[in-house]
Amino acid sequence: MTTVKKIYEGLKKHDGSITELAKRGNCSREWVRRVLNGTHEDSELMLKAAKLWSELEHKEKARLESVGRFANEAEALSLSNMQLA
Repeated sequence: MTTVKKIYEGLKKHDGSITELAKRGNCSREWVRRVLNGTHEDSELMLKAAKLWSELEHKEKARLESVGRFANEAEALSLSNMQLA
């Protein structure tokens, strides 16, 4: 899989990422799709796409870690409540 295709597949996993990339690149969503599909070249947009994908992945990782911590705390609280009963 090419780097361009990998970035495109990564961005598609995040709602609104194509629209956000179009805003950051000051271009249309259609142009973004053409560049990410490899039918046109725009190195500046690809740099922005890679940066956006990295940001979104970092946010997702942080969100999942937060959910995991919350689940662990809830489980610990549940166990302590069971011991009190």
